[in-house]
Amino acid sequence: MERITEKELVRYVVATLNPDGRAMYLRSLHGGNYDLVEDIEYATKLCGKSTARAFYRIACQDLGPHIELVLIPLIIMYQLVKEVD
Repeated sequence: MERITEKELVRYVVATLNPDGRAMYLRSLHGGNYDLVEDIEYATKLCGKSTARAFYRIACQDLGPHIELVLIPLIIMYQLVKEVD
């Protein structure tokens, strides 16, 4: 199978660690409401670094000092797959 990278996107997510060490990702429910999800696919992905930093600061203020958040850069790739027989 041959893969051809069509597009790469840089996105950012906000995450925290559970007491057991697993990452939990922040999902915005809008209006200052958030949810923590285990699957990164459902996390809120932010396009630009400045937007991500603003979202991070707002989430830190909304959630308070009892939860430690980190900003994580991602690369999302779209690849074409060529099946070779």
